Amino acid sequence: MPWCPKCKMEYREGFTTCSECHVDLVPSLEDIPEEYRDDAKTDPDDPVIYPKGWDEEPLPASEFLGEEPEQRMSAGYYRPSAQQAEENRSSGWILLVVGGLGIVVVILGILGILPFHMGSPYLFYGVLSAVFLLFLVMGIISLRQSVVFQKKAKSEHTLEESLLQWTKENLTAEKIDSYLPEDERRQGEHLYFHRSEIIFGLLNKQFMNLDPGMVERLIDEKIYDELFPRKDD
Repeated sequence: MPWCPKCKMEYREGFTTCSECHVDLVPSLEDIPEEYRDDAKTDPDDPVIYPKGWDEEPLPASEFLGEEPEQRMSAGYYRPSAQQAEENRSSGWILLVVGGLGIVVVILGILGILPFHMGSPYLFYGVLSAVFLLFLVMGIISLRQSVVFQKKAKSEHTLEESLLQWTKENLTAEKIDSYLPEDERRQGEHLYFHRSEIIFGLLNKQFMNLDPGMVERLIDEKIYDELFPRKDD
């Protein structure tokens, strides 16, 4: 594989000039001219990637590519905090309404306005009262949780905007594909997973402590299509 002697980025076969440094590529790191040599460690069994302007340390290719990237990229189902806030809010109001109406029915039954019961009226209305009071408590808890998730959603939105902005300013389709070894340049689903894994790794290098599910969803729903628009059939 050819290498850029200046930024030490590895390219696929067929490239002759570095897209960043605009210098001629060399066949291997051993052929780097003296003027470009430094003390960077190189391992032919684990080639390094130098994303220009992203990180001062070289990134091992093994951090991005694996034999089964579709398995490593799967972070499970992810629900945004905004969605969880809406779900808890809806559930909370439903529980409060059902619980409130139930308590009213119990009171009317005890007063004899709605004289219906099964077996002992004390046991019947006692059980119903406990059930509807539980609904009211669960409704209040759900509404309080919705407030917590709503606050978290604001932070997630800010983080997502930062991720999208950084991606727009620093990532291109050419840069992502330049990290793919020749044998990984496959069309279809495999290529999608390999590209997504590279984007996933670069984002996690730039931003610490990211939720894997959030990053995967963002790549799938927004970032990938921006970098690699789908062609119409």
